Amino acid sequence: MRASDRRYVESIRESLFNALGRQCRHCGVLVDLTFDHIGARPTASRRMSQTMRAADLKRSYMRGLLQVLCRSCNSKKGREGRRS
Repeated sequence: MRASDRRYVESIRESLFNALGRQCRHCGVLVDLTFDHIGARPTASRRMSQTMRAADLKRSYMRGLLQVLCRSCNSKKGREGRRS
């Protein structure tokens, strides 16, 4: 990834963490945080470039479909979603 793309991705992530808060929405932990799309996501999003993924996160945030979860809670949420 080019340096300019890396800066763009990092600036989007920082802006989103600042807007959403830097703690897990489920358990309140402050480390090992990830972004979680609320609702179903298409599998194709896994094949996006980092730059496209950052733009997708921004769009999801603007639609109110993004939250911050720690990796543990995000993983649990994913497993629970597959069961239903």
